[in-house]
Amino acid sequence: MRVALAGLVFLGLAVTSPALATFPGRNGSLAFFAYEVNEESTDILIGNTFVGIARVGGPRHIIGRGSGPAFSPTGRRLAYAGTDARKGIWLTRPDCRWPKDRSSTAPCSQESRLTRGDDYSPAWSPNGKRIAFVRGILAERIYTVRANGGGLRFLARGAAPDWSSKGALVFTGPRDELRVREPGGRVRTLPVRGSKASWAPGGARLAFLGKDEDPELTALYTIHADGTGLRKLAQFENYSVDYWGARSPTWSPDGRWIAYIRTSEPPYTGPVYAVRPSGGTPRRLMDPITECRPCLYSPNLGSLAWQARRP
Repeated sequence: MRVALAGLVFLGLAVTSPALATFPGRNGSLAFFAYEVNEESTDILIGNTFVGIARVGGPRHIIGRGSGPAFSPTGRRLAYAGTDARKGIWLTRPDCRWPKDRSSTAPCSQESRLTRGDDYSPAWSPNGKRIAFVRGILAERIYTVRANGGGLRFLARGAAPDWSSKGALVFTGPRDELRVREPGGRVRTLPVRGSKASWAPGGARLAFLGKDEDPELTALYTIHADGTGLRKLAQFENYSVDYWGARSPTWSPDGRWIAYIRTSEPPYTGPVYAVRPSGGTPRRLMDPITECRPCLYSPNLGSLAWQARRP
């Protein structure tokens, strides 16, 4: 199978979508980003991307075209990155649905656009007032914007931002360093390299994907916020692609599970599993998507976000 250049560029966006912060609360629904692979092409061509909502063990629905969904701390709003003519960061409601009688998305009644351009990977601040995001594809920079619009600020060079409930921001540096920006602005580098770092609900630990001692494997790890207590939870075949094997580790709001997407040969992915932070046998949480009204092909999952429900 030949790999088209356009497919490679888009695949890079698909597989680098981060896991997103989980805020404390009762376990709610899962938001997901899914992408199509053109099955009729001899190249690896990534087509449409979709954002959707799934009840754990229950029904799923598509919201619209985009990627990188992120729930607000209350779970009542959803940020995501738009695509094509709708590039930029958007806000909507989790109950928005793809219209039954249209071939293209219709905006929800309370949908709003925060930014324009090649912006992706949104992450909410713990007070819900600001949203961090990545701008640019080759020279990635992290900015923040007010959730009600305006107030653009440069924060750091890097990718995959994830805000903790305590106000610390983890992100990936240029050489896969995991860095933490404290609420006061001090940046420190953790003693590990990895990808898709995700804060636990209380902000005390991180889950991330890293390289295993076996070069043919990727591992799921947790580590304390101060860089101590590294623990390996699971191992996966990486198909000779760094950090492939699993996607988007994401904590449950009650802190009892870490969900992740299993993968097969790139760029294909499979079901969603969950494992205890202490390790053990994974539990199958969500099957692959086989029915999708606007999809031409069965989509593959790219990232997850877990909704926290407040009393």
